[in-house]
Amino acid sequence: MNLAEFSINKKFMEFIEPCMTPYCLTPKQKKETKFEWPDNVISTRTVVFESGQISRAPTEHRHHVDPKELKLCRQLAREAAEVMAGVSVQSEIDTELYPFYIVTDEDDADLQVIDDVSIRSVFGGSIFPYASIKIESMDRDSDWYCYQADHRGKWEQLIAWFKESPHLSGESFVSIGEYPLPAKIEEKVYAEMDLDIPEFYMGSNLPRLSVGLTQNRSLVGLICYVTHT
Repeated sequence: MNLAEFSINKKFMEFIEPCMTPYCLTPKQKKETKFEWPDNVISTRTVVFESGQISRAPTEHRHHVDPKELKLCRQLAREAAEVMAGVSVQSEIDTELYPFYIVTDEDDADLQVIDDVSIRSVFGGSIFPYASIKIESMDRDSDWYCYQADHRGKWEQLIAWFKESPHLSGESFVSIGEYPLPAKIEEKVYAEMDLDIPEFYMGSNLPRLSVGLTQNRSLVGLICYVTHT
């Protein structure tokens, strides 16, 4: 029987919160911001459930999750985290890697490949529409691998783990957003999209994924974020 009810994943929400609110604001300022994408790339409306599923409209979200697939995804995410234990990701502020999975919902179309469209879809519309999404094959020639010079050995272990796993395919590095965000998007563009216009441009915490697909097309691996100011 499929699982239809999930609580909010509070630990993951705490981890992803820096990607949802303006960089370097006080807690009071963050709470009071009225913008959905306030100089960051993940919507302030975003909710993440224990299934890993992400929604920008949580009251409308429905789950139909295979419990065996959920168990597998959690196991694989833990294994990936164990491979990279003790590694922080290099940027202006180094951050940890966090186990990540989005279990496929049997009511949704299968996630066939990891690309711009599928990433926006599985993030439930929470990614800023004008944010770039860069997909790279998980290998030594990728920009992401070259950027992480201090822990090459560990990243090679992670690449090997993905490629050797009988449960995963399509392993990729995914970079969501760059800073500065696209050339101070013009007011008319925001108006067309019915978005509020940010009043400040200070910096962003931008999600980075190391992920693959299970046979049932769930997304599994690790997530972190980089800080650009």
